[in-house]
Amino acid sequence: MRKMEPHEYLLKHSQKLSEEYPGKYLAIVDDRVVAVSGSGHDAFEKAKKKMSRKGDLYNLHAHGRRDGDTVMRFPYMKLRGRDLPVIPLRIKGEDGWIIYNAFVDSGAGYSIFQTDVAEDLNLNLEYGEREYVTVGDGSLIIVYVHRLEI
Repeated sequence: MRKMEPHEYLLKHSQKLSEEYPGKYLAIVDDRVVAVSGSGHDAFEKAKKKMSRKGDLYNLHAHGRRDGDTVMRFPYMKLRGRDLPVIPLRIKGEDGWIIYNAFVDSGAGYSIFQTDVAEDLNLNLEYGEREYVTVGDGSLIIVYVHRLEI
């Protein structure tokens, strides 16, 4: 049986971890919790000392908020030579759940994905609600809004 990637482990177990370690910071490597602390920095440092190999290290702040929300902290991802706020996002399509890397844009009103994501989710792109959205350079683009479970 293959090990889960850290983001898969977080997506699958975030509610349980939040309940088991309320108010704590967790450091996760592969499919296991390797350090727990009251400080995110401390959990990260403890985990680095325990790691025998270089790999992805994720911090999760298991602080239960309203309605069981959980705060997750992810390291920036290196893409095209730049560190960018990209996170794994699990989206439910007609045929089940699919994980994508999603760019986090805190000022955006929508999350915009390329058309191949609609194909992967088995969505008819143009059945969505057609809207015009202003993007960062001020131009307008046509988008088809679909409300999806994440």
